[in-house]
Amino acid sequence: MLRNLREYRNLARGLVLGALGVLLIASLGACGKDDPTPTPTPTPKPQAAAPAATPTPVPSLLDSLYAGAKAEGEVIWATTDTEKRTTAIIEGFEQAYPGVKVKLITGTSADLTERLFLEAQANKVSVDVTDPGRDNRVVDQGLAEDLTDIVEELGVDPTTVYSNNRIWLKVGVPHAPICNTKRLSPSEFPKSYEDLADPRFKGEIVVENRLKGFIYLTNLPEYGDSRPGLWPEDRVVDFLSKVKANDLKAQKGNGTVGDLVASGEVSCALEINLSSFENLRAAGAPVDIVPVKVFSVEPVHHFVPKGSPNPNAAKLFAAFLMGPEGKALWTKVRVTSDLGLVQDTDYAKLVKSKGSKIVAPGTEMNDHFKRLTKVYRTAIGIPTG
Repeated sequence: MLRNLREYRNLARGLVLGALGVLLIASLGACGKDDPTPTPTPTPKPQAAAPAATPTPVPSLLDSLYAGAKAEGEVIWATTDTEKRTTAIIEGFEQAYPGVKVKLITGTSADLTERLFLEAQANKVSVDVTDPGRDNRVVDQGLAEDLTDIVEELGVDPTTVYSNNRIWLKVGVPHAPICNTKRLSPSEFPKSYEDLADPRFKGEIVVENRLKGFIYLTNLPEYGDSRPGLWPEDRVVDFLSKVKANDLKAQKGNGTVGDLVASGEVSCALEINLSSFENLRAAGAPVDIVPVKVFSVEPVHHFVPKGSPNPNAAKLFAAFLMGPEGKALWTKVRVTSDLGLVQDTDYAKLVKSKGSKIVAPGTEMNDHFKRLTKVYRTAIGIPTG
């Protein structure tokens, strides 16, 4: 019995130990299931971004004009400037825009103006860009093309364009009286505008009939005190009336006026643009400038005529002339420009040697030009109807 009891105890101890083992294993398994530490989730690799689509380039205005100009092949430029002065401009443009040639036509402002109006009336305009002087009929008759797109594209100085961006300032040309040095001895040579009203010059003075030098000599009320040396309108009228009493002769065209003085047919021109004077001196003509205190400045304008034969090339050439490269070339080759006068050019030295100065007009003159033309032509007895 005792043996049986011992065996029973051993059996019971084994059962208890086995049960405890089972419980321990179960407990450990449960602990593994309840572990709060999350299993790390793998971070997905970033996808490579798709390459951005390349936008289709939009051609600029000048690119579009150039494409059209190459198809046209040429631009026809009618100008009052000489072939010598225009060479650098033409070469600069043709280098900038290969495939577009410049065909040059030169002439006097009177000839180019007459040609333009006749062609416009017949709807057969033959030039693309021109500068036939300052003639209000260009504006009044709506002959100039709108260049607003170019003005805005280039950021053109608004003080150099007018008539709703149809006409722009190229350069300024000074005006002054000149006399024949063979007809007049040094002691007889006039020294001021007022001297030219002296009765001793009766029948000896000629003037260009558009009187532009005196129009631009006028000091407008809008200028205030910004342009000292210019004359009030009533002073200009009084002076012209006195010269008229001296049997003043009026002729058409600066070239004609200059030739009359150079040949000695008359002694003096009341005013002439100094581009014409420069040409006379280069040809050896016996002429010199009267040392007046102030030279007035005529703005020389460019525009693209409506109906031009090569409209793309016309606007492209206009853009070149208005832009920085074209302006820089004008300053170099046209020493009678108001830009050139601030530099140490031969022409600037000539003006200074006379003790004179240049006074350029403001853009306000555009609003008075037509009226002053009529007033001053009336003062010298030229019909204005």
